[in-house]
Amino acid sequence: MARIRDEQLAQDRRDQITAAAVEVFRRKGFHGARTEEICAAAGVSPGTLFRHFADKKEIIAAVVEAETQRYLALIEEGFGPQGLGAILARNTAALAAYLRRAQGQVSTETWIELARNPELQDLAVAADRRIRDALASSVRAAQAAGVVRASLDPAAAGEMLNAVFSGVLFDHELSPDRDAKQSAAALVDLLCRYLTDTATTTARRRR
Repeated sequence: MARIRDEQLAQDRRDQITAAAVEVFRRKGFHGARTEEICAAAGVSPGTLFRHFADKKEIIAAVVEAETQRYLALIEEGFGPQGLGAILARNTAALAAYLRRAQGQVSTETWIELARNPELQDLAVAADRRIRDALASSVRAAQAAGVVRASLDPAAAGEMLNAVFSGVLFDHELSPDRDAKQSAAALVDLLCRYLTDTATTTARRRR
């Protein structure tokens, strides 16, 4: 029991440091943030920090994993049969609330920095792939449930959903006072056409 308790305490301390690092990285970026600032934000000594993380890259990896897991949970909630069903039922209020919850803990600018850093871009690429795969899997599940049209290519639909929602979230990041309900109303119209309309597919076959 003592070992289990010690492991839980160690995990709690890692989570504490990771949460503090998120705040520092949001303000300073991955490159600009210093471990001293993370220690101060977490309320721990450098010795404690390096007992749980070998270096800053390992802290960054933990932050990327935490953010990726958060996005994967949001995808499961928002893009599976129930989530897409709510969108297609034109539940604008639910979609607006979802957009507010989906705002990233780490800024888009920081993610871009990660992707451009040769030493860290493998983390960004792996996280991006997991998110895109999860979106495609959610579309497949929605197709199996008869919620969206069967003619959709799940991988292509996942790419489209990723692009659209990333753009909307980035727009709200730049303009935090933007009305989420207005964005949600426009998204509902767009997605209802894309996810259910067969006109585009039929026209393509005629050609």
